[in-house]
This record gives sequence, structure tokens and C-alpha cells, in this order.
Amino acid sequence: MSSNGLINTAMSGLNAAQAALSTVSNNIANVSVAGYNRQTAIIVQSNGNSTAAGYIGNGVNVSSINREYNAFVSNQLLGASTINSALGTQYAQASQIDNLLSNTTTNLSSTMQNFFKSLQTLTSNAGDSASRQAVLGQAQGMAAQFNSAAKYLGDMNTGINQQITDNVNQINDYASQIAKLNQQITATRGSTGQEPNALLDQRDEMVSKLNDIAGVTVTQQDGDAYNVSFANGVPLVQGSDTRKVVAMPSSADPSKMTVGMTQPDGSVTEISESRITTGALGGVLSFRKDNLEPAINQLGQLALSIGSSFNGVNKAGFDVSGNAGTNFFNFSNPSTISNTKNTGSASMTVTYADATAVKASDYVMSYEGGKWTATRTSDGAKITPTQSTDANNVTTMTFDGIKIDVTGTRPRKTASR
Repeated sequence: MSSNGLINTAMSGLNAAQAALSTVSNNIANVSVAGYNRQTAIIVQSNGNSTAAGYIGNGVNVSSINREYNAFVSNQLLGASTINSALGTQYAQASQIDNLLSNTTTNLSSTMQNFFKSLQTLTSNAGDSASRQAVLGQAQGMAAQFNSAAKYLGDMNTGINQQITDNVNQINDYASQIAKLNQQITATRGSTGQEPNALLDQRDEMVSKLNDIAGVTVTQQDGDAYNVSFANGVPLVQGSDTRKVVAMPSSADPSKMTVGMTQPDGSVTEISESRITTGALGGVLSFRKDNLEPAINQLGQLALSIGSSFNGVNKAGFDVSGNAGTNFFNFSNPSTISNTKNTGSASMTVTYADATAVKASDYVMSYEGGKWTATRTSDGAKITPTQSTDANNVTTMTFDGIKIDVTGTRPRKTASR
């Protein structure tokens, strides 16, 4: 072997060692960079020269810089992370309701106790004007507290709409970045034949962020471009193409925002909320369905129960002038919201038939085959109401303590909430 050969062989070892050290220093420099995957220099022996005595080695070379990435571990982490994001979001929202009801200075329990204490004081001296005024004051305070709690929960409902809109915007932003990175990665691989490790890390970091918003499923197509879907199969990214998600009013209740997908023809299809269960978006939707709406209905049921019971007692007695008692508390009637997919012009007027039988639930009213059916959303129970139609074609239904009068043209098949 010539002296040049000896030097070249030695230099190959030094160059390989330098590449390995550079890789290690790069790992150290990026230790706090989100999404960075450790890299390893792969050193292999160079092809030897054939001689009469056999092959004589020519040192080593760096064949590649490998990215230490395990697809199985990554997918497991994505699955756990998106569930944690959903539960964390739901817990943070539910804690606000807990704080509202448990506040020692403004909670409903203390307000109601004060009201009933004032009644006990009045009972022992019914003619005392100061005690009567105290009852009125406590009653007004209790009513104000109920109204304040209802407004707070209503504001939370409005806030949920904004959170859904914000989450949808984030989904579209991350999906767009993933599609661009897919394109860059494919182009770089094609032109250099090497793995663009930095771009791969950036893409996986975008997938992780998207996954925290809406749990995603990732598959790889030819060229290793990512295809990303969410909501059990709804496509978001396919190579360098994306599908836009939109925040839209729910067809069942236009006052609530939900999620839709833009179709190739430009139309928008509403995505069933039952398909979105993970990520921050799933946590927000679960909170609204499983925590916020029941809290609103239970608060209303409590106010109705206390007020109607007290009204019954008050109407059975007489005031200081000897006149028959009247309602002490006043309530607004239940409201109705028409499904945007309704095909008829029917309208509903809802009143309380028996306040003691009212459930803490919304209802979906469906008309099919000439009959109305009520579905109680709190437990999914289907109810066939007692129905009658008068000479003016007004249909009256009663169930679960409420009465509904229906006027207008009946649809072939519809739902009202």
C-alpha cells in the first residue's frame, strides 16, 4: 500500500469520527427542541482493493445519518396524548361549573338555606312586617342567584362555540403545514436520495400538535408522504392536498356550533359529534354534552321544583288583607328550536302541565307516519306522548310534565328541539 493509501485510510477514520462527533453535538444542541429525534451516524467499512494477497481495506465511510424513530412507539404516544388532551380539556371546563356551585359566598345552597331560614322566622310571627320583608328580600336574592348561575352557564355555552371555532382554525393550519412538509420531504428525497431528518421532525411535531386538537390517524403512502384523517376516517391530509374543516351552526340547534367538512364540490357536510371524542375538540364537545347541558337543565329543574312547590303553598293561603294567595315566583316557559332540516311549517308552544313531573332534559320531537315521538336526550328514552287534535287542527301533546301545542303544516319527517 502506498503512503497516499495509508493516509487516505487514516483520514477516512478521522472523517467518520468527526461526523459522529458532529452528530452527537447536534443532538446536544437540539435537546430542548420540541419534536427533535436523536440522530446517529452510521459508519460502515469502505470497499477494499483487490490484490494477489486478497482485499486490502480502504478505511470507513459514513453511509447515513439515521433518525432514531419508532413508528409503533410514536403511534402509541399519539393515542395516549389525544385522550389526555380530551380529558384535560373537559376537566378544566367542568371545574368552572364546580367552582360556580361550590363558592362559599355565592353558591345556591347557602342562598336557599337563608331563604328557608327566613320562612321559619316568619312562621313564628306571621304578622311581623320586618320578617315578611326579610322573606321577600331572601326570595329576591335566591331568584337573582338562580338567574346569575343560569347566565354564567349560558355564557359558557357561548364560549364553547368560540372554542370550537378556534380549534377548527388550528386544525386547518396544522393540516396545511403537514401537506406542505409532505411535498418538501418527497421532493428532497427525490433529489438527494437522503432522509431530510429536520423536515421529518417538523412534520411529526405538526402531527403531534394536530393530534392534541383532534385525535388523528396517520398512514403513509408511496414516497412516505403522510395521509392524516380524524373523526374515524374523515380525511384531512392526502399527500400535498388538504380538506378544509369548518365550524358551522348545528342543524339540530343553530345556536350551537359544530364541525363540518368541505366536500370537493364546495358543499359542507356536518360531522356527527359522536365521531369526535378525542383531542381538545373532543373534550369541548364532550363537556357540552355530558356536563354543561345537564347542569343547565338540572339548574332549571331545581328552580322550577322549588318555585312551583312554594307557589302551590302560597296560593293555598291568604295575604295580610285576607285575599287569596297568588304565585310567589314566576317562570318563563320552555323554548323550542326548529331543526334546519325540517320540511314542514309546524310551530310549537310549550308550557308546564305538571312542574313536579318535569325532567332535567332536552327533547327531540320527531314526526313520522302521522305520529309524534319525543326522544329524551338525557337517557335516549323514546316517549309516545298523549295526543289530541281539536277542530282548529291544533295538536296537543303531554308528557313528562310538559304540554306542547302544535300548529301549522306537519312535515313528512322532521325533528324539533
